[in-house]
Amino acid sequence: MKANQDNTNKKIEAIYKYYGSSGFALDVLKNNQIYMSNIEDYNDPFEFSPISENASTVQSKENSFTKQYFIEHVIKNNIKFPHIQTTNDATDLFNQQTPLTTEQLSVYTRESFIKIYGQKLVVSCFSQNNNDILMWSHYANNHKGIILKFDNNKFGDHAKPIKYNKNRPVSTPRETPLENIGICYIKSDHWKYEQEVRLLLPKENKSPISSQYINGKKSYFCRLQPNTIKAIYFGLKTPKIQKQKFRDHAKDHPEIQIYQMHMHPTEYKLIPKPEES
Repeated sequence: MKANQDNTNKKIEAIYKYYGSSGFALDVLKNNQIYMSNIEDYNDPFEFSPISENASTVQSKENSFTKQYFIEHVIKNNIKFPHIQTTNDATDLFNQQTPLTTEQLSVYTRESFIKIYGQKLVVSCFSQNNNDILMWSHYANNHKGIILKFDNNKFGDHAKPIKYNKNRPVSTPRETPLENIGICYIKSDHWKYEQEVRLLLPKENKSPISSQYINGKKSYFCRLQPNTIKAIYFGLKTPKIQKQKFRDHAKDHPEIQIYQMHMHPTEYKLIPKPEES
């Protein structure tokens, strides 16, 4: 299935998660929970990075949006820019900048968005594809890792396919918290090959989210419903000793199928084949 914007209206039954460490994947199976990332921890600076609705127009001090955004969003959410500590500081700085540049407004919009949504949401990423050569190389430790298959129906409406665009999404200034959550499902079309499905959940919801401190940092996990995990896929180079650990676990879970990835005899293509019992 090709990834495009039309996929957002099509129900996706199965989603896949690539693991470079078979130990992490085995923990998912044993504990029946997946790790959820914080928005601010993503390594792509364009992730969760909208622009202002006025970023493409000339800004002026008379623009009520600009002043409102500058003061209410930057100060209210405790985003610390140089020389901005109080509302008066923000107003003074705002009045000194005539007009605000597109770059300045873009920075303020991005930082505020990450602050607002980062306080409330955690994220986990999946793919619609289990046989992408690049993803096996990048995310599964050069084909030495593991893929787990999940039943997407178990996640309800929280897991949605990414929309891939050339242009960054637009954020409006008067939205209520989480009103513009759709921005979290948009990213650069450079990543289109991943066919990503993104799971977003509230941080402080008692179920299915749980938290614990690991190495002094609060970490979040999503508890899985029974029979959410449907299959295990071994890479071309997954070590035999690691494979056996997964087989041993699967003995008590007959609903979980096991597959081995194989090289296509003539094409640049991976083929999953069921392991023989």
